[in-house]
Amino acid sequence: MHSVTGRYMVREINMYRFTRDLFDDGIDPVAMMLKAKTNAIKVAGIALFRGEQCTGQIPAAKGLLLSLLRSSSPNGEMLIQLEGERGKKEHVKLGSMSNKRTVSVY
Repeated sequence: MHSVTGRYMVREINMYRFTRDLFDDGIDPVAMMLKAKTNAIKVAGIALFRGEQCTGQIPAAKGLLLSLLRSSSPNGEMLIQLEGERGKKEHVKLGSMSNKRTVSVY
């Protein structure tokens, strides 16, 4: 068997990361939902947890966006195609970057 994820690859989720997120304050764990096909395993979506209970799910097609939002990588980009006025296709580009600037809040 091999995995079928296509362009909706989500960031690696393993037992260590899941357990760390479960017991850390301020972060809820996520897990991939897998579906067995004839000769492959497909990512069916992402399970969302609050504590130890699964409270929702995200379709596999939205997994890339979740990965971008949860990622600690310094740079990332995602291009989304939306339908605008009169059926015209519109594109939205989301990006993230980091810098070394610090901000003090008093």
